[in-house]
Amino acid sequence: MAGSFVIARIAGHISRELTGRPIGGVATDGERKVRSDMLEEKHLQRINVGERHEVKIEDLSHAGEGVGRLFGLAVFIAGAMPGDTVLAEISEVKRNFAKGHLVQIIKPSPDRVESDCPVSEVCGGCQLRSLAYPAQLEWKRNQVYQALKRIGGFAEIKVRPTLGMADPCYYRNNVQLRSGNGAFGFYARGSNEVVPLPEAGCRLPQDPQNKVVRVVSEVLGELEIDVTGLQIRSSRLTGEVMLVFVTRTQELARRRELVERVRERAPEVTSLYHNVNPKGYGPFLGKKTELIWGKPHLIDQVGPYKFQISPHSFFQVNSVQTEVLYGKALEFAGLTGTETVYDLYCGIGTISLFLAAEARRVIGIEEVAVAVEDARANVALNGAENAEFVVGRVEVVLPRLVAEGARPDVVVLDPPRAGAAPEVLAAIAETKVKQLVYVSCNPATLARDLRLLAERGYEVQEAQPVDMFPHTS
Repeated sequence: MAGSFVIARIAGHISRELTGRPIGGVATDGERKVRSDMLEEKHLQRINVGERHEVKIEDLSHAGEGVGRLFGLAVFIAGAMPGDTVLAEISEVKRNFAKGHLVQIIKPSPDRVESDCPVSEVCGGCQLRSLAYPAQLEWKRNQVYQALKRIGGFAEIKVRPTLGMADPCYYRNNVQLRSGNGAFGFYARGSNEVVPLPEAGCRLPQDPQNKVVRVVSEVLGELEIDVTGLQIRSSRLTGEVMLVFVTRTQELARRRELVERVRERAPEVTSLYHNVNPKGYGPFLGKKTELIWGKPHLIDQVGPYKFQISPHSFFQVNSVQTEVLYGKALEFAGLTGTETVYDLYCGIGTISLFLAAEARRVIGIEEVAVAVEDARANVALNGAENAEFVVGRVEVVLPRLVAEGARPDVVVLDPPRAGAAPEVLAAIAETKVKQLVYVSCNPATLARDLRLLAERGYEVQEAQPVDMFPHTS
């Protein structure tokens, strides 16, 4: 999961003579292979598994591991922070990199702080609790800049300072916890072993969720019921909680007693669901979900807008920063009230509602039918009569609309981590839309897609990172 979301503002169609070489002189595959072969020949004889080496940590990987170098070869060390000098034991040596276990911090980084969580060194929920928050924000800004420079070839692009939180704790409105060793928690780093949440509670989820975990753990133990996981969603607006029990079996044992005891001890819970995921791996939730008691939805709020949320709804997990993110997207769109805006990959219509307040018309496109149902309900809930939605894959619907003559004034897109399909980018370019705002959760695919847009005559003006997941990579 990316630690920051990025919004890129792209100016519409400019003339440019394009060359056959990637923008910014990105290395070819052949050049990369020659460098890789040279690295292998130079370093494999010098580093061996089981050896201990002193390593100066220079950076963080995308997974939040400290990155240093031994004889020029990158070494990844979990738990090490930029600026640390550490003693590491080599655990793995590959062609282009090595991995090591942190044995000792010889000299701590000036940005190293004492973690406020007793399990943060092993738990996979957080990776950066030992790094001062201002340093986290700067690292995330640099991560975006480096992706845009190396992958996109945008060496001169303006990347603004990352927008962080005043209080970067207890922000998640949705957590998915695994069951293991009689407790609930997150997976340990690099494994499927469950690390139980601390007795005092986890510092990621919103406050009601920690109480609910404790209550549910007690009740399941008393009734001797096994579940594989819990999804807990909470609303900042109402304080209500939606609880989803996940099992591999089709039936949830002693369901009536379970519901009664949870309701009695945790009145915050207003929705109880049972989800069946027979595989036990892959996506956390399976396809079969049944409401076993209470309300079918939560109502939460971002800015002035209310949203209806179900177990499968995509809703940003950090409600505070979502308002910052969408507010910035709206600012970049530069609407005057006369525009027709296309919101691509619109989900449940969160960005659509922000846009609808300042545009003449908003058309959202989303392939998940349930999400579009929620989007239409959210439009009705907020009285936004100028937003409408189309069900279908963006790469199919948008080219069809463009072929029929659609010419939006502004396009906003917020694709999944894999980025936008090439057909979508080609269709956008065909519209010659003057203003494009790209909201991304993956700097690498953002950079790739911006390069394709630049090759089609667009100019990337600036990028704004927003920290949606403090203390995580």
